[in-house]
This record gives sequence, structure tokens and C-alpha cells, in this order.
Amino acid sequence: MRRINKGNFAWFIVLLLFTSFLIYLLLSRKIYTFINPEMVKYTIFGLLGFVVLTTFQSKKIFDTHEEDNIKIGYILFLLPLFLGITNRGFNVSIADKKNVTVAERQVSSRNAYKDHNVISTEENNKGNFIKDGKVRFNDKNYYHILNDISRNLDRYVNQKVEIVGFAYKDKGFGKNNFVVARMLMTCCAADSQVVGIMCEYPYTGNIEKGTWVKVQGIINAKDYKSANGKTQYGMAVIEVKKIISVRKPASEYIYP
Repeated sequence: MRRINKGNFAWFIVLLLFTSFLIYLLLSRKIYTFINPEMVKYTIFGLLGFVVLTTFQSKKIFDTHEEDNIKIGYILFLLPLFLGITNRGFNVSIADKKNVTVAERQVSSRNAYKDHNVISTEENNKGNFIKDGKVRFNDKNYYHILNDISRNLDRYVNQKVEIVGFAYKDKGFGKNNFVVARMLMTCCAADSQVVGIMCEYPYTGNIEKGTWVKVQGIINAKDYKSANGKTQYGMAVIEVKKIISVRKPASEYIYP
């Protein structure tokens, strides 16, 4: 009976686990909770590399001419694998650790309330998003509409709007305010940020933070005064007419 090289076998198992995990992420489409879809092609390239390495390593399992020890360093490779497997995707606690970016007429930096920015207006205009008298947000146009509102707020004032997102609440907001928000991922989950639009609703206190909602209302431009007394001029605000709870979307992230 051929003798197994324990060190080579252990390294083979590590490579096999990584390969299997990448295949699982791609087939289940859960890869999109970690990276932008544009980056998936690089993941596939990396997977091919793991397949090649795993194949070659399988041929060394019975090689008794090499050192027959399981190296402690293998544990370091298992750590990111463990973190990936136990990752539960987005939750509102992640949003609490990131700045909130809201649609607003003028670009400024954190002058509305601490740790909250405004949507950048550097993107090219993607076109008129007002269709049949209503602005309808979806996963593909969400970020582009926010940018267009920032750049052309007057065009959107008094327009009906329908938008789906999670209700983000912060102690710096007014008591009747919350942001209907999404997580924007540019490259990977590490660079994601919260983007959305401020809402004004007299029953905000009844909305649980992190709840996924569909908001219908009217877009207006208001001078927003936060709970800490600071005023932000010309902020886009949805005057909520109707709000309902909805299921969490298949993709919790949006992409530019």
C-alpha cells in the first residue's frame, strides 16, 4: 500500500477547498455579495489557476521524497476561507460603519451632519429618467438617477417617484426623516457605501431601521435641518405619500 505524504495531502485539501468554494460562489451567484459583476471574469481566471494547482498537487500526495509534515502556515490559508463561508451578506450594521451619501443639489463635504456626504456629480448624464410622469428607480438606474438629481434637482422637483431600498435611520437625522438607501459596490464589498435619498414621513418612528420598503411620493428641494442643528441647503427630499414593506431583493447591492 502506497504511503501518503501528510504535508502534501494537507495542502491538496486546502487547494481543493478553495477551488470548491469558488465554484460554489459562481454557481450560486453569491459571488456578487463580494465583488462587482465586472470583476467576475477575474474570479473565473483565478478559479482556473486553482484547478491547475489542485490537479498538480493531487499527483504529489504519494510523493515520499518531500518533507512529510503538516505546516502550521496552512491555517493562515484557511482563515479567509472560513470568513467567506460564514459571511452572511449585507446587514444594516454594515451600513452603520460607512458614510451615507445622499442626493443634493450642490456638492459639499459633510456639512449637513457628521459623517454624511452628498452624491458626486462627476458622472456623465445618463438621460432623462422621468417616464410617464414618474421617476422609477431600479437596480440598474438607481445610482445614475441619484447623480442626475444632484446635478439637475430642479428638473425633478414636484415629480412623482417610486423607489425601493432599506430604511436607514441615524441619530443625526430629524425625527421625521430617514434615507431610503442601497449599498453601492464599485469594486468589492470592502469599498461599498450607502447611497440614497432623504425621505420625510410623519410616521418615521414606526419604521424599523433596516426594513426593506417601497416608497412612493413627491420629490422636493428643501433646506434640511438635522437633529444637531446644522442646515443643508437644497437637499432632495421625498415627501412620502405611501410606504409599504417589501421583500429583500435578490441582489442587495447596486453597481455604478
